[in-house]
Amino acid sequence: MRKLTLSSGHQVQVDNEDYHKVASFTWRIRFSYHDLAKRDILVVSTVKNKNGHTTNLLLHRFVMFNPPKDYAVKFKDGNRLNMQKSNLYLVRYCKLSIKRQRKLREQAKQHKEPTNISEN
Repeated sequence: MRKLTLSSGHQVQVDNEDYHKVASFTWRIRFSYHDLAKRDILVVSTVKNKNGHTTNLLLHRFVMFNPPKDYAVKFKDGNRLNMQKSNLYLVRYCKLSIKRQRKLREQAKQHKEPTNISEN
C-alpha cells in the first residue's frame, strides 16, 4: 500500500500496482451532496474524453477499471480515501427497484395534494 498526497493535504491509500497509473493524474477533493445530512468525499481528476470535452474522472471508478454506468463502486469500510481494491466492491443498480421507488414517490405526491370538493 502506498499513499498519494493531494494538494489539499488529504492522503489517499492506493495499492502498489495502481500507484504509478494513478500518480500520472492530478487529483483533487470534491464533495458530493446526494444526502443533505452528509457530504461524501470524491477524489476527482479533470480529463478530456474522446470528443475533446472535459469530464471528471472518479478515482474509485478508475481503480476498478471503469465499470459500466449501471454499476456503483462501494467502500467496505466506509473510508472514501481508501482506494485499495480489497476495500472496493461493485453493486449493480436494479432498474426495477428504481422504477418502483419513482412510482411510490408519485403516489405519495398524489396523496399529499389537497382535493377540491365543490359544495352544491
